[in-house]
Amino acid sequence: MVAVKKLHQLLDNEKRSQKAFLNEIKALTEIRHRNIVKLHGFCLHARHSFLVYEYLEMGSLARMLEIEEYAKEFDWSKRLNVVKGVAYALSYMHHDCSPPIIHRDIKSNNILLDSQCEAHVSDFGTAKILDLNSSNWTSLAGTYGYIAPELAYTMKVTEKCDVYSFGVLSLEVIMGKYPGDFISSVKSSDPSVEMGIQLKDVLDQRLPFPTPHVKAELIRVAEIATECLNYIPKSRPTMHMISKVLAAAQAPNCIGLIPKDLGKLTSLEKLWLNGNHLSGAIPVEFESLTNLEFLDISSNKLCMSLPRNLGIGFSKLNYLNLSHNNFSEELPILLMSLFHLSKLDLSYNSLTGEIPSESSKMQSLEVLNLSHNHLSGIIPTTFEEMHGLLHVDVSFNELHGLIPNNNAFLDAPLEALQDNKGLRKKHRYPHLEQGDKHERGSLFVSSNFDGREMYEEVIRATETFNDIYCIGKGGYGTTYQAKLSSGEMVAVKKLHQLLDNEKRSQKAFLNEIKALTEIRHRNIVKLHGFCSHARHSFLVYEYLEMGSLARMLEIEEYAKEFDWSKRLNVVKGVAYALSYMHHDCSPPIIHRDIKSNNILLDSQCEAHVSDFGTAKILDLNSSNWTSLAGTYGYIAPELAYTMEVTEKCDVYSFGVLSLEVIMGKYPGDFISSVKSSDPSVEMGIQLKDVLDQRLPFPMPHVKAELIRVVEIATECLNYIPKSRPTMHMISKVLAAAQAPNCSLQLEPSFE
Repeated sequence: MVAVKKLHQLLDNEKRSQKAFLNEIKALTEIRHRNIVKLHGFCLHARHSFLVYEYLEMGSLARMLEIEEYAKEFDWSKRLNVVKGVAYALSYMHHDCSPPIIHRDIKSNNILLDSQCEAHVSDFGTAKILDLNSSNWTSLAGTYGYIAPELAYTMKVTEKCDVYSFGVLSLEVIMGKYPGDFISSVKSSDPSVEMGIQLKDVLDQRLPFPTPHVKAELIRVAEIATECLNYIPKSRPTMHMISKVLAAAQAPNCIGLIPKDLGKLTSLEKLWLNGNHLSGAIPVEFESLTNLEFLDISSNKLCMSLPRNLGIGFSKLNYLNLSHNNFSEELPILLMSLFHLSKLDLSYNSLTGEIPSESSKMQSLEVLNLSHNHLSGIIPTTFEEMHGLLHVDVSFNELHGLIPNNNAFLDAPLEALQDNKGLRKKHRYPHLEQGDKHERGSLFVSSNFDGREMYEEVIRATETFNDIYCIGKGGYGTTYQAKLSSGEMVAVKKLHQLLDNEKRSQKAFLNEIKALTEIRHRNIVKLHGFCSHARHSFLVYEYLEMGSLARMLEIEEYAKEFDWSKRLNVVKGVAYALSYMHHDCSPPIIHRDIKSNNILLDSQCEAHVSDFGTAKILDLNSSNWTSLAGTYGYIAPELAYTMEVTEKCDVYSFGVLSLEVIMGKYPGDFISSVKSSDPSVEMGIQLKDVLDQRLPFPMPHVKAELIRVVEIATECLNYIPKSRPTMHMISKVLAAAQAPNCSLQLEPSFE
């Protein structure tokens, strides 16, 4: 099995450099490293060109981090190993190859994983072999968000370009997502002083908090990554230095059985064996460890059943983590009766049977995780006697029936109870009332629906937010499709506990939601209502069948059907919606998160602006300072140094979005170069390079409209907010451009 990457006519515009490029490919077929994908060869043909690589079954690192199920299995040990593997590969390329090789496109999509989650650097199509006797100037290559900042003003390639990208990648692995906000704030933070305190905010919340020695390694990686992001290339460390530091921090992996002789260490108080390749069973000799207080054997390959006598000698044990193994059969009653145990994690195993009623004897227990097993039956009511229990997770089992009347269960998020055979909660606030009479209980604001009925309808239609109804996930919530009893389809966006950290602003936020239910525009998604509840909060929108603009542009088949006429119509629709919000609403409404994921399309590909969860209603008598909201890459640059929200923030995002619609992808490279180009003079020449290549070149009158959109979009990207046009002005120009055979004159601020 091999992987074949067909290039997008890469060499057609580089005839002069074709020979040099092929020489580089030949050289790359000679390099060998365990963390570099083997390149078998390269074919250049008049019809098409392609690279032939070895095939790696687990796919890309980006995929591993993006898919929830895989990300939870991708533990800290595996993630640290990936970071180290990439470091070793880059160190080899920069320092052990002669001449050195610069990858130029290090990103999560280009790191492939084998069956053991070992990292392999791939995609050398843009790699550069350094000429030690040359300055190595070249054309820009790489991916926006990972490219070193100096490439915005110089085309000189050095090893330090890869070092910057490695820093971004390392943070992405730790955070589980692109670290845009962290990168923006890195200038104002001193990682060597603050990183230990900040670590909990940086780590991927889908994984349990790391044990002390793993935490130390993660801090080291975060510190190194921060150094890699230094704006001065010479101040970044070398990959050779980085690989040495990471190798020194790496404890050797243990394999085989757990030694029985460990049972002789009767004075042992703490034992970490997590993140290795240990197999077999837990030795019965462990019952002799009577002084043991802390035991972590998670993330190994242990199997068989848990010993029935496990727990006999653990009278002092207060922490036990056996997660991410393959233990089977029933939970030992002795283990589930330990009085001093405060945290027990048995998640991600293959345990079966019922939860013992004797679990109530764990009177010191604060955290219990039994998720991702095969436990069945009901949850014992004896849990109601466990008054110290704070957090539980029993998701992904086969449990059913009412959950215990215990605060840990009653306050648990739905995610901690999901994917069972019918767990039910008793509502502590059964009588939901319209308006805001319940300060703590619940609130439903709705335009056309009875609040109480809508709440119950949503819970029923989504089966308490079952994943099978999920149609999208974002930074602020997860969206579900729900079919009401009337037959009407709605979209329900369940917020990620948005209001829990904003108690003081809750009332103001709800007032904004009420106002948004009153606005009406053909290019704005209709918001039916908003529910705030002790358990969860959600927004209810009209349902639009074609999904998001981002999806339309991403899927090849849809993108080819998404012609220039439809794309121009989408740009205009968004402009009309924003013009209405900014200029026709009193007070004005600022969206604050205009991006392709938040533009929904109906069956006619008409644009509808959605996701007003972060919208801001301007107070005309105030300076409108607020917390940062939006999506990295679309946020106006002034929000890096001021928190004052104005309409011009949306104008900037509209510029990014408009270019994305025309280019068919995020316009990162265009934005980076916009300072050095004069669009009014050069854009006609550049248009062919800006257009989405999946569509045929436009007819003359459509081409003129596209040029006008690109010109407007470029003006929207002006770093000085006051120099950007207003959405009212933009919508007028676009509306005028829509009429056939008319002569247009741009307004002065566009000149």
